[in-house]
Amino acid sequence: MERSEREDALLTPLGQTCAAHFAPGIDAGEIDVVELPDEGAVEVQADEWTLYLQGDPVALAFIAIEDEPEGADTMQQALRTVLTPDDLSSLQELNAGLGGALGERLAASGDALSATLAGLLRRDAPA
Repeated sequence: MERSEREDALLTPLGQTCAAHFAPGIDAGEIDVVELPDEGAVEVQADEWTLYLQGDPVALAFIAIEDEPEGADTMQQALRTVLTPDDLSSLQELNAGLGGALGERLAASGDALSATLAGLLRRDAPA
């Protein structure tokens, strides 16, 4: 994967990795990758969702969405509503690029919405 100016502007390997996998969304102005150096974290931000990753290797990850559902039965639909197919594909590629750590940390986060996303990453992963 060729480095871009967008990746060079980010200081951490995790920030650069996120930027590389979300390049189409960043180029379209739909995604921002923001480093949080005081937390050792990176946020991937879209209008309706934010993915938080902390540590390198990733030790903590969770997703937050604009209108978080209250019931477990509506979480998957809520995620599919806010995540475009390109978003989900970029998340799957990021997960693969991190050796599965994103899905593992989402599942272990203790947050039901994040665990649901971990399941979607597994279920919708390309064969």
